[in-house]
Amino acid sequence: MVDFNIKLIAVFTELYRTKSVSVTADRLGLTPSSISMSLGRLRTLFHDPLFVRTAQGMEATPRAAEVVLRLQQAAQLVEAALEERPSFDPAVSPREFRIATTDLGEVILLPLLMGALTRLAPKVTLQVFHVSKDTPRQLQEGDIDLALGCIVNLENGFFQQNIFLENFVGVVRPGHPRIGDQPTLVDYLAEQHVVVSVPGSGHALIEKSLERRGIRRTVAVQLPSSLALPTILVQSDLVVTVPKRLGHLFSTVHGLRSFALPFVLDAIPVKQYWHERFQYDASLKWLRHLIVETFRSDATVGVLAYQDSRLVRDDRRTLEFEK
Repeated sequence: MVDFNIKLIAVFTELYRTKSVSVTADRLGLTPSSISMSLGRLRTLFHDPLFVRTAQGMEATPRAAEVVLRLQQAAQLVEAALEERPSFDPAVSPREFRIATTDLGEVILLPLLMGALTRLAPKVTLQVFHVSKDTPRQLQEGDIDLALGCIVNLENGFFQQNIFLENFVGVVRPGHPRIGDQPTLVDYLAEQHVVVSVPGSGHALIEKSLERRGIRRTVAVQLPSSLALPTILVQSDLVVTVPKRLGHLFSTVHGLRSFALPFVLDAIPVKQYWHERFQYDASLKWLRHLIVETFRSDATVGVLAYQDSRLVRDDRRTLEFEK
């Protein structure tokens, strides 16, 4: 590959205009010796003297006159690329965002996000993927734009941002014969439980938090996702421990009853994750800002004008998760 940079282009085109090493140096803020060295490199690259000293100054050779226009165009293209600030207008953009999340994210996060997108970006579409062992690679390669949830298998090279902290509740069917609104720990442990087991998710963090407190339940059913939870709970006396937002959803949509746990579990930070390659992508900045604002209030999002000064600052950190 030819070692040719914007400085050499500037020296070439300015010498062509001024016909003077000293004037070129003054206009470019360089020393005459630096201009002479650059001219030497240009002569080597083009295998031509390019500029010859005459009584009228440094006159261009036919080879220099032949390529100067193309070099000027190249300089203009480079300057335009450096000055251009990509923009994103959510009101008219048909952008498709690709988001990875867990089953909890699909139930808790996506409905609110879709409501905000419908109001603010009606032509934007979502393609949703499950978080998996391939998620870090997909984020890095741009196959996925953003990951949402409590992901525990990301390493260096990623950004993270807290969306909210999630607490937990127990959930049972209405009319459960033994679990009231404020069961004791003895009551809780005497029941049979249903557990959702999804490695690398918020479900796994619940189990680790219980283990740290020495709380060991009798597990009657272990599920690979939360999809079947409402149906199982309605038809049994099983107990489940879930994020508070999911418990509220089960109560309002499925008629189940949530109760306060007789112990305190560590709140789980629900976050959004992305790769450093896409830190400054205008559309993804807007999406990340929208997500933070949406879940900050859990209510209707006001009109968001896309302005750099209003974007949430994204802090880069090495991701550290509970061991």
